[in-house]
Formats: sequence, C-alpha cells, structure tokens
Amino acid sequence: MKRITTTRAVLAVVALSALASGPLFAQTTSPDSADPTAKAIEVFHGDAARTGYDPVTITLPLSTVWRVSGVARAADPASMVAEDDTVYYGSGTNLVAVHLTDGQQRWSTALPSDGKILSTPAISGSFLYVGTTTGSFYKISRVDGSIVWTFKAGTGVLSSPVVSQDMVYFGSQDTNCYALNADTGKVVWQFASNAPVNSPPSVGSGLVVFASSDYNLYAFSQATGRQSWSIQLPDDPSIGPPVISGSSVCIGAGQWIYSFTVHGGALRWKTRFDGNLVSSPVVGPNEIFAATDDNKVYGLSDRGQIRWTATVGAPAGSGILLTQNAIIVGTKNGALYAFDSNTGALNWDYAVQPDATVNVTKVKVTGQPIYVNGTLLALTDDGALTAFRHDGSDAAAPRISAQLPKPGDVIKSTGLTFSANVIDDGSGIDPSTVQFLLDGKSLPGAQYDADQNGVVADLKQAKALDLINGTHLIKVSAKDWRGNSLNTSWAVTVDRTLDPKGTEDDSDAGGQDETPATPGAPTPPPTPQPNNAGGGHTPNPPAGTPPPPPVF
Repeated sequence: MKRITTTRAVLAVVALSALASGPLFAQTTSPDSADPTAKAIEVFHGDAARTGYDPVTITLPLSTVWRVSGVARAADPASMVAEDDTVYYGSGTNLVAVHLTDGQQRWSTALPSDGKILSTPAISGSFLYVGTTTGSFYKISRVDGSIVWTFKAGTGVLSSPVVSQDMVYFGSQDTNCYALNADTGKVVWQFASNAPVNSPPSVGSGLVVFASSDYNLYAFSQATGRQSWSIQLPDDPSIGPPVISGSSVCIGAGQWIYSFTVHGGALRWKTRFDGNLVSSPVVGPNEIFAATDDNKVYGLSDRGQIRWTATVGAPAGSGILLTQNAIIVGTKNGALYAFDSNTGALNWDYAVQPDATVNVTKVKVTGQPIYVNGTLLALTDDGALTAFRHDGSDAAAPRISAQLPKPGDVIKSTGLTFSANVIDDGSGIDPSTVQFLLDGKSLPGAQYDADQNGVVADLKQAKALDLINGTHLIKVSAKDWRGNSLNTSWAVTVDRTLDPKGTEDDSDAGGQDETPATPGAPTPPPTPQPNNAGGGHTPNPPAGTPPPPPVF
C-alpha cells in the first residue's frame, strides 16, 4: 500500500455559418420563465458522485439564444458549472463568469500563476474551487472573482475538484490525490499513487473514489482518509471520473465498462464494446449510457446489457449528459445530438460552427454539456460558449451554399460529385427532411451529416450516373427543427459531344474536373471523411488507434 499522509458520437450536409463574437442571438424569455425543476450544476459530471444524471426533462428541439467568444481550448476537456443566473468556466488563464440569460460577462479573473485552466471548477456556497496547469489550486469568490486562498501542488492540476462536508478533493499530475480543508486550504490528507491523477475524484457512500494513470482504482474513507480498497485494471481508467450509484462504482477503461461493489470493490459485471470508451459512463436510476471512439453511443441496463446503439458522425467529447428523457452527446467534429434515452431515436441535432474570431475550419465540443434553468450550454475548442433553449426564437429558413455542380455548369466528365452545404444558424437541420434530387429522382446515397463541415460524397454511386446530353435539374430541400423550409433548384448541362464514349475529359473548358474540389464552409474547407451519421443505427468501421485519454 502506498503512503498516506494525514494531519486528520453522403451528399448533403448541414454547415452552420460562423457566428460573430459576443452574444449574437437575442434571448426571448425572462429568468422567471426558466424551468423551475432545474437544479444547479456545481461540479463536473453533475454531482459529487459524478453520475452525469440531471433529473429534469428537456423539451426539444432547441434553438441558439446566445454565444460568447473565448480563448481557444485545444485538447481541453473541461466543462462549465452554473448556479442561479451565472455560468462559470475557464478560458485560457482566466476564470470567467457570465449571465445565463444573455451571456454578458459578470467578471473575469486572471489567475496569477499564468497556468491554464484545464479542469472544471466546483461550486460550494459562495465560492469556486479550481486548479491550473502550473499546480496552483484556488478558492475564489463567486461574487467578484477575488482569490480567497491558494494551495500549491507539486505539478499541474488537471483534475476537476469536488467539495463535500467542508473538504475539497482533487488529483494532480504529481501523482497525489489531495484532501484539503475547504475553508483554510490546508492539507488534511493526501495519497501518492504511482502515476498522475488527472481523473476527477468522486464522493458517495462515505467514500472518496478516484482513478490513477497507474491503472488503479482507489477508494478511501471520507471520514478518516484511510484506504478502503484498490483494484488494478488492464487499461488506463483515467478517461473520466468513477461513477458512484447506490451500492456500485462504475468506471470505463479501454473497451470495457466495469461495475464494482462500492464497499469492498468486488466485481459485479463488465461489458465490452467494439471501440474504446472516450469518456466515463453516465448512470441514471435504472440505466447506463456510454460513448466509444468508433462513433457509437450505447444505452445499457443497470446490469450492463446493451439495450440500443446509435451512430454519430465522430467520437464524443469528454462527457455526455443524461436527463429524464434524453442523452445529449457533443462530438469532436462539432455536432450536438439529443437521443431518446429509452429508444436511442434521434430527437435533435445541431452543427456548431467555428467562432468568427478564430481562424479554424471545424470545432470540437469539449467537456460535458450541461442543462440548467431550461438552458443547454456547450463549450467548443475555439473558446466559444453557446446557449440553447426550447423557447428560443428561430424564424429564419435554412440556406444553401457550395453547390456542386454549380448552377449553369457544363459537364463533360462522368466522374461527377453532387453536393451542397445546407446551413441553419438557429435550430439545426432535421435530417429526415433533407432531399437531394436530380431530374425529380433522389440521388443515390444522399444523406445529411451534422458532423461534417463540408459534403460527404458517395463517389462510387455518383460516378455510376450516366447522364445523357442536355439540361438537367438539381433540387435541394430541407427544413430546420422549427419547420422553416429551404427549397432551391438549379440547372446544369451535360455535353459529351467531344467525348462520345463517355470517357473522362481532362480539358479545362468548363464543367467539373475528374477530382472535383470538395466544398465546405468556411474557406478553405476541410477534407471530409465518409461516415454514417445522423443518429441512425448503421455500424461504422472501427476508428483505429484511439487518442491518448483526456485529462480533466
């Protein structure tokens, strides 16, 4: 036993245009109309036990109500917390507080250590607790952002803290899990593992449970600081916090979810997936949900049996949100999905576009989305914080850009790409409404993908089209989740009189080249990767070698 120190988740894809910095969308409701059943979100993964479960009902669909810019957050999985009318999160080396209703800044505190905030703050009463990459850990006033005390760990603090019974717990890259007196910042006990502790500790059933990069799961008595048990796993469990639910502790590591007894650490069950877990599971009253790096989202029973599987266009970020009726998944390609928690059916999706102040072509949803007082909040790695509400206004129809073939094109080759970006800023595109027609018939393989900034083209099917000479009509139609409609059409001409056999013509006199440029927004577009997105249930191929586990 180690030393304990004691002093007591195609052809037509929606791309949303970049939004301007600062609050852009007008809020249409007052704080009095907020969901009265919603609770504060005081720690990463929702509560001290890190269940990720918020016992409220989300009314879908949602519309964007505001967005604020921030410092780019590359490889930053931290989330935000919120209470009353204020949201708190890290932005570079600053801790920021903004109003929940409109995104206006209340205060911003530059922490003196010059370390970045790569963990989620914790709220306790009138104070916040947060660590930085330089090892400084702070207690900060929620009123004005002033620093109350500072504790210095040996190296960076990437673990999101939790506060319980006047104690604050967090891990450090110096291999320690710390227990500090929340009032004074003095060490009550600490435990040195054999590797960095970047996973957030969890508190429940009288225990403090945390995972270390030494592949061990540790449990300590909250009252005495004495070790209760430890378990070595075959894979690194540091992808997120252990989840304490009733008499069980649930943890993800590699391709497995494990469930142990909270007292004693005996194995109850384990479930294996095709891909690697990308974040901790979330646990509701009778169900468990998880996401893997092969673009899958799973609903499981409380005994680990898979009930349903849904497919997204990219791996999920570092956390998913569970409510009474939905799970919300943010992906590494900037999409948000809302699935029915009972069936896995897609009920809403939204393509988040890069903030106008940052020169990037695609964003990642980082951290766990949260839902508080009727507002869904999501952070992206361009530094932007975006807010959505069901009662947000969206009267604008979707629009189209980057059509291929272009209106009026003269086509001479057989290697055709039919594609377009369908754009909706407000509520996102309902994928069931997207149609891509050629001469009144659906193009083969056309489908919507919220995870792609550009267009995913099924080139095999597109090249198989043998169009006769003459004029052809292309039509695209779609609706957003509020029912606003897009209907547009354009004509192109096929002329192969100089190429009677239909072989591809390499001349540059009009029409598409053999390998057409892939459109996208913004310019220049990224090269899209084919996948089966849109919340369906078609398996995707494995995602390959997974990235290293995130830190919190």
